[in-house]
Amino acid sequence: MKEITLEELLEAGCHFGHQVTRSNPKARDFVFESRDNIQIIDLVKTKQGLDEAAAFVKHLGQNGGTLLVVATKKQAKQAVEEEVQKIREDLKEKAEKNGQTLFYITQRWVGGVLTNFSEVSRNFKKLSDLKQKLSSLEEKAK
Repeated sequence: MKEITLEELLEAGCHFGHQVTRSNPKARDFVFESRDNIQIIDLVKTKQGLDEAAAFVKHLGQNGGTLLVVATKKQAKQAVEEEVQKIREDLKEKAEKNGQTLFYITQRWVGGVLTNFSEVSRNFKKLSDLKQKLSSLEEKAK
């Protein structure tokens, strides 16, 4: 796997964060400083995090784990789709034996799907029930 350098992160603009007023307080540890009301991200910590994530993904792959990649920003959608397809091709034989283990979402992500699934699934059930009632009313109106 290609190692990403600090220079590449800088050239890619990875150091630009949110406006200070829009930032999450939990992210403070990863902010190097703020300039002109924009947070500057600490690229050394970013690189450490990327290296840890890469090691984790490699470990997952070696041990038959499952990975879900979520990329809903315009800038990332195409790249993620292409890379996942390439990896799937490389792992095709293994996936046929063990089942698909690499998934991706590039459309709208419903918040809470992983962290609050019980509430999200209740809302999906309500939506399904409403659709059924509407369909039933439309049938009666005919």
